[in-house]
Amino acid sequence: MSAKIIEKTIEKEIAGGSPKNARKMPHGEAAIEALAGSIAAKGMLQNLAVEPEVDTDGAQTGHYLVTVGEGRRLAQLFRAKRKQIRKSEPDPRHSGNSARSQGNQPRRKRHPYGYTYPPG
Repeated sequence: MSAKIIEKTIEKEIAGGSPKNARKMPHGEAAIEALAGSIAAKGMLQNLAVEPEVDTDGAQTGHYLVTVGEGRRLAQLFRAKRKQIRKSEPDPRHSGNSARSQGNQPRRKRHPYGYTYPPG
């Protein structure tokens, strides 16, 4: 089965994180706050990757689950809770930001099995 890639703007239809997400260690509050600061300064440099949520019968629910970018989703929720997101905030897909290759996080030391440490 090959994946079909569709670029679509999803605003309020995101239900949460996907169980298929590769990251199994939760994001710490400090890491989410730091990522929120990075997004506020540089903008969202990478979009979220989502998949349709399906019910037990396999029918789509109309919501989406984040498979890649759960930290960015949590950081945006953090910013929204603090009323830091403006309606005039530019769409990251059209920003042309030269910092795109930098990503939104400073590099952290990686554990040999794939998770970062120190946690957070």
